[in-house]
Amino acid sequence: MPPLRLDAAYRDRLHIPPTDPLPPDGITLRRLVEAHLRYIPFENLSLHGCRQGDDDDDEPPIPLSLPLLHDKILRRKRGGCCFELNGLLGHYLLELGYSVVKLVPCWIYAGPERGHSSSRRAKFRTRQTHAFLLARTPGGEESFIVDVGLGEPPLHPLQYGPSMLGVTQRTPDGMQSRVVQEEREWTDGDGRVRRCLRLEWRRTCRACFTRKRGGNNSGRGDRDADDSGEVSNDLQNLESEAKVLRSKADRASRKTKAKPRPPFKVYATTPSIREEAKSRLLMRRQNQKKHVADGYACAAATADGGATIEFDHDIRREICDMWAVLSGNEREVYKEIALAETTDLKRDAESAEEKAMIAEASLAAAIRRGRSESASSCISIQECSESCTGEGGWWEPRIQWDISDAPLLKPMGVEQSFVEDRPLESFDDAAAIIASDGSTFRSKMVICCLTRSEKITLTGNNLRITSPRFPETNEKSGAWPLQTRKKLSSKEDILSVLVDRFGLNLEQLSGLECDVGDASSSSPVDEEVCRL
Repeated sequence: MPPLRLDAAYRDRLHIPPTDPLPPDGITLRRLVEAHLRYIPFENLSLHGCRQGDDDDDEPPIPLSLPLLHDKILRRKRGGCCFELNGLLGHYLLELGYSVVKLVPCWIYAGPERGHSSSRRAKFRTRQTHAFLLARTPGGEESFIVDVGLGEPPLHPLQYGPSMLGVTQRTPDGMQSRVVQEEREWTDGDGRVRRCLRLEWRRTCRACFTRKRGGNNSGRGDRDADDSGEVSNDLQNLESEAKVLRSKADRASRKTKAKPRPPFKVYATTPSIREEAKSRLLMRRQNQKKHVADGYACAAATADGGATIEFDHDIRREICDMWAVLSGNEREVYKEIALAETTDLKRDAESAEEKAMIAEASLAAAIRRGRSESASSCISIQECSESCTGEGGWWEPRIQWDISDAPLLKPMGVEQSFVEDRPLESFDDAAAIIASDGSTFRSKMVICCLTRSEKITLTGNNLRITSPRFPETNEKSGAWPLQTRKKLSSKEDILSVLVDRFGLNLEQLSGLECDVGDASSSSPVDEEVCRL
């Protein structure tokens, strides 16, 4: 059977004319990566009921074979995760003539911003659940990091080699990245000594950015001021209200993620049940004529607190005895109460989210009304971020990998590509981890694509369009990135966005499971625009 050729289908997918030359060099890589990020989205729709194929119902949610990837991404015009997107592109780069292409396993830097609790310290994950490409031009003259399967990767490949360690590389979208070497070696769970490199991106401090462009040098940041130089009280009030309501909405949203309370816990915390248990206990002890002597119900006997604690313990034990004699139907009542509590929490969260969105929209409207020149300074910045180094921002880790998996220099002799050295199918364990029920990647439907000027993301039923993506792209005007947010209220709206914004085929989305519960109630706010 002849090898599967990708060129014609890939050119069609990336809108590259069939007559355009694609020599295996850095210029071609930059063209391919930018087109890839624009036309082939990063997405997990296969994990949310999206139809896998026409004939094969047993296709895995994350296919790792070349024929299945060709069918899914090139023929059916879908997207995928890092292993799918980088794996298929790796095969195409080899077909174009790049001498060596490696799939490099790496660790993702994760913290509260990736869905973890705010108390969890940001750090690299313990398992290698991501992979990028290392591509070398013929003769090994140039090497590049290529990644089209990260939520927000650099728009172009990054040069890779000893001379590039610590060097800031800026891509046309404004992202600043660098590769640095870890200071210490460490040993993994298998006893293997790791010498690692990591990729970092530059994060800009909002307060420093504002002050640098003529803002308040006292450290409070910028706000709109009237003719007298005083800060507008109306804007302050809107800002304060929006922050308070957003905080309440976030707290309410976190509560909805908790599991329903067990029926027994609902039963045990019901005030009438506790009163009944207390009455039964006191009556039993009155009959035994021991309650005064033992100090259970006498307030005078609780001066040291010991009797009260013992009494509470006995009440809990009495409640357990009462629960033990309840019938199944009676226990079912408390299960329904627990489910009703969850429904109430969701309703409260929806109401809080609606109020927060209205306040934020009002603030955004105030920013837009006659303040377009200074919109970026309308939100007060009280102080620099805790991560700010005092030089306008900080470097934040993104991914980390073992240097032996991606040598900085082309080794002597023959260097194998991933097809021989580490084939795509060898990542099946990592793919199973990110596709498992408890993974962050699977928790909610997500799809995104990037261009030089904007990032479009759909998470659940929340559509976000960020433009510009980085503040450095607007240095002259001093504008901070704007984000347009829209909550979609129906499955039809979601499908329309997937087709119109991401170029997916409607026929391939027939089984998609869409969660629009957060938008079930009509909201007066359909769209909002705010500074990030």
